[in-house]
Amino acid sequence: MKLHRFILDIKLAKGQVVVDDADVVRQMSAVLKLKVGEAVVLSDGQGNDAKGEIIKLDKRQVAIDLDAPRVCHNKPVRNVTLFCAILKRENFEWVVQKATEIGVAKIVPIITERTVKQALKMERLRSIAKEAAEQSGRCRVPDIAEPTKLSEALVSSKNQSTYFFHTSPASVSDLPTFRPSDNMLSIYVGPEGGWTDNEVRLAKDFGCKTASLGKLVLRGETAAVCASFWAVGVGSSWVPEIGHQGVVGL
Repeated sequence: MKLHRFILDIKLAKGQVVVDDADVVRQMSAVLKLKVGEAVVLSDGQGNDAKGEIIKLDKRQVAIDLDAPRVCHNKPVRNVTLFCAILKRENFEWVVQKATEIGVAKIVPIITERTVKQALKMERLRSIAKEAAEQSGRCRVPDIAEPTKLSEALVSSKNQSTYFFHTSPASVSDLPTFRPSDNMLSIYVGPEGGWTDNEVRLAKDFGCKTASLGKLVLRGETAAVCASFWAVGVGSSWVPEIGHQGVVGL
């Protein structure tokens, strides 16, 4: 049976804890319809969790008898920041959800020359990330940064291994295998229509490695999720067996 996970801003300790966050209580009682005696997992959002048993539940609070907390070991090997061009609202929300499930540590919406709509509902995005982290068994919720311009984003990732997913076959390299030291990565995925020539030159000036996801045309949200899986999930001895030519529409 699946154990439902809840990430809370609490200090975990063995013994009884009372949860009175209205949204969490409603989710436990009204949405999931949990009962007294059922087991749950609480996480402090800092990499620790604890299994517990519900001993009291009503519409205002839930009391849980917790086991001793433990360090959560199901975190990705690499710390990956996804810099993703702002897409249509529902598409960007999907990127946040799936990138969280994959294991991305931080998501930065970026404003590019071809960005059309810049408005994002940040609280909604953070709520989506929290729910996705709980659903996927993560102990940490990825940081959802405020939107930033591409030039400012490139400055912030200058000292990391940075991959700029681009469309031109003449300017991309094969996806590499990683060295053990490559535990901090930044990846950039552009808007529908791709990066402009000026943006590509800027990325190269900042030392970004250009790369591609294959020969097929991918939507922006698809490219973001594929790039995230590559960065988070690909081990030092495995490389995707897809083509390495430019991808129109990244």
